[in-house]
Amino acid sequence: MALSAMNLKERMPAGIFVSLLTGAILFVLSDSLIAVARFGASFEGSRVAVMLTYITGQYLLILSAINWLNNPGNNAKS
Repeated sequence: MALSAMNLKERMPAGIFVSLLTGAILFVLSDSLIAVARFGASFEGSRVAVMLTYITGQYLLILSAINWLNNPGNNAKS
């Protein structure tokens, strides 16, 4: 997901791209924390860390999509 977001750098304004990439990285981090807690050494507060990174990542991804669709300079609208 983060690599796909990086491919959009030249196609959108910098502010939208930063929030999109940050959201994607947080989403990947959330999945990584789940894997560490499940298959590696579980740590105190892992459930909170997973939920915080997941919710924040999803929020930023949705915010980026909304901002992109409301941006008059994009080619996403028909």
